[in-house]
Amino acid sequence: MWTNTTERGPSVVPKLSTATGLVYTYVQEPDGLGGQRWSWAGLDARTGATAFKHPAGTGLEANNNYAGIALGPDGTAYLGTIGGPRTLRDGP
Repeated sequence: MWTNTTERGPSVVPKLSTATGLVYTYVQEPDGLGGQRWSWAGLDARTGATAFKHPAGTGLEANNNYAGIALGPDGTAYLGTIGGPRTLRDGP
């Protein structure tokens, strides 16, 4: 059992990929201007360490409002947000 104390995913249903060994999640943090910054994050399933973090957007439009993450067969992650669907893909 582990705890990650640096990433805060207040409103997402994370998903584990057994292929990558990562737990995919969507995290929120203050943007320094009184707003919200949202990011994709991957946590190592064995240790809980943050493996990556990629910006996804700011403000209400990027809020996922408790939607769950879906992982496609090609490894793409999908998430519905108030502003529309967002995706995370490996590579270019």
